[in-house]
This record gives sequence, C-alpha cells and structure tokens, in this order.
Amino acid sequence: MRTLRATIALACSLVAIAAHAAPTSTTPKANVIVGSSTCFIIRECAVGQTPQQRADHITDVFNKYLGGSSASFAVKPTGKNAVITMNKDRLLVVTPQDAKTAKAKNTNQLAARWKTLLAKAFDETKAVK
Repeated sequence: MRTLRATIALACSLVAIAAHAAPTSTTPKANVIVGSSTCFIIRECAVGQTPQQRADHITDVFNKYLGGSSASFAVKPTGKNAVITMNKDRLLVVTPQDAKTAKAKNTNQLAARWKTLLAKAFDETKAVK
C-alpha cells in the first residue's frame, strides 16, 4: 500500500512538473505583412488588442495611404511605451512586453527597428508615378 501511494504521488508530481513546463500562452502570433513583405511578427497583446488586431490596424492605416507616393513615419516615446505613426496616424503602440519578447534592449529600440521595416515596406509597395 505504501509503495502504491508513493508511486501515485510520484506520478502526480511528474504531471504537475510537465504541466508547469509546458507553454501557457494561447495567444497566437500575427505577421505584419505589407505588400509581399513580412515586416515583423507581433506576439503580445497590448492596449486591449490581440496580436492579430494590432497587425490588422497597421494594415488598415497602410490601406488608407495606398496610391500615395510618400509617407512620413515617426516614433514617439510615451511613458514606458513608444508609438509608431504613419502620416501622424497611430500605427502601433510598442510596449515593454513587446521589447522583452523580441529581445530588444527597450521599447524605443524595437519601435525604431519596426518603423524602419514599415517604411521600407511602404517604399517597396508605393505607387509609382
């Protein structure tokens, strides 16, 4: 009986350890795609949006300026976050969690990197006149 109890306790411990070690994130990642370019991947929820909603918002803003010959991109630090804008329209709020997940030094560094990728994608897909 003692051996059976010890075996059950060991099995329960192993199950608990395996459950704890398994990834717990159920939020899917979202690719930010502009034209035929995958700019980057959003893996975190922020400002009440899932990664996919955040990526979709970027697409919506880009669609607003399709056909234009130029766009102005900027990064503005706001507290712990940084905001990437396109023609003064908010594209994306970059959070410390985004930076941590992307292994960036801080939000401003990640926002600058993402801004560069977005600007490059815009230049590759803009209308030629």
